[in-house]
Amino acid sequence: MRITCQIATRNRCGELYGMLASLHQQDFKDWDLIILDESETPSINYKYVYDLITRMKHEGHGVKFLSNQLRKGISNARNLALKEDNWNEWAVRIDDDSIIDKNYLSKLVAVAEDKLKKGIKVGAVGGVVPPLGAPQIYRNSKKIKVFNEIKFIESSENSITVQIDDDGGYSYHPGKVIPSHHLRSSFLFNVKAAREINGFPLDQGGMIGWREETKFSMKLVWAGYKLFTDTSAVCWHQRSNSGGGRMSNYAEYVSLQEAHFQKWASRQYKKNKKKYGVD
Repeated sequence: MRITCQIATRNRCGELYGMLASLHQQDFKDWDLIILDESETPSINYKYVYDLITRMKHEGHGVKFLSNQLRKGISNARNLALKEDNWNEWAVRIDDDSIIDKNYLSKLVAVAEDKLKKGIKVGAVGGVVPPLGAPQIYRNSKKIKVFNEIKFIESSENSITVQIDDDGGYSYHPGKVIPSHHLRSSFLFNVKAAREINGFPLDQGGMIGWREETKFSMKLVWAGYKLFTDTSAVCWHQRSNSGGGRMSNYAEYVSLQEAHFQKWASRQYKKNKKKYGVD
């Protein structure tokens, strides 16, 4: 399996270099790279980013660096990268402020290939996302039946609350492949499946990445795809501030996005109640 690494970035040149350096050091080498850059000053103008991308090209990786000045939000940026990906059937959505362990890609690919051989309709495979500054936090993956679980709590016929667990954000685990309801940060996904659900949701995920990822994951599940997490695959989160102006009116934005997501998820739950779930 050959994959495309899709990175959307904005005003995070230092973080992007760290991400690219960890990608360059992967033990899995069959990858190509698309960078969708919305920075005011393109990241490729910086020597270290330029030199590393140049080296990747010389080593046989396909590389596309696309500068986008429209800046319509992170989901739009990811969809532009997806549109440009005419290379491979599988891709990795990578956050620009991540640093992935050396074996991260090989672990995700191994899980996908194993499940596909068993005839499972795989939509995406992710790892765990501990904060880079707190590596000492652990949980026991043997006690988790569904990783990053989503629960729909019905208090009445017309009142449904969506509860989203986020285990991967605070811990990493001994190795276990666990069915998942949603994936975070940097995960491998089926490109055909992503296009089938119309890519990343444009009405979610401006400056709040996890809702964009969560809605994308939920749409895959409702389309009949299975999601998995390998708890030994570690993607460190640098927890950088969002790029450029995405942090403006943050509290108000959080409130509006939360309300919107709850309404959307509740409607979808009613519509897909019999279909929803991961075995």
